[in-house]
Amino acid sequence: MVRVDRAGFGVMLPTFDPFRTGPPPLARGAALAEDLGFDAGWVGDHLAFHPPVMDALGALCAAAASTRTLLLGTGVLLLPMRHPVWTAKQVATVDALAPGRVLLGVGVGGENPAEWEAAGVPVRERGRRLDARAWLCIRGWIQPVVKVNVHDPSDPVPYWLISTRNPNELVAALEKANHELAS
Repeated sequence: MVRVDRAGFGVMLPTFDPFRTGPPPLARGAALAEDLGFDAGWVGDHLAFHPPVMDALGALCAAAASTRTLLLGTGVLLLPMRHPVWTAKQVATVDALAPGRVLLGVGVGGENPAEWEAAGVPVRERGRRLDARAWLCIRGWIQPVVKVNVHDPSDPVPYWLISTRNPNELVAALEKANHELAS
């Protein structure tokens, strides 16, 4: 992730084709934005929209592969609609492909109730879910091990988020997880 301490100029990257003539020129658009001197390239986030839109974090991976200096951001990621552990992993993947260039904007959305219904998330819970998920993702990026208690009667297995580049911390985290699961 990057800390922004100055204003700059950004552009929305093409992640949808309003005329449905083919895939949007995402990689070319990101490279062009960088060549033209833009500071940041941004993508929106929707599960279901008209026209169909690419996944925001997948799109940022493609943009990361075609740029070297462009900051890459979500404006905004609908975090309450997403599973926090998968989201943390996906954002970490973008950050690995574009070290120090990720700007993570998150929000509640809600202007399209049909996509919330498709995700199985009540629109009225989006604020509470945003708070919980943002805390968990931030904690997971800072601390090497975070146990995630998922309150889902159909899936009682606890989730573990392990975020480290240190092999010794990884081994210790896996041993801790194994010990807690065995007790």
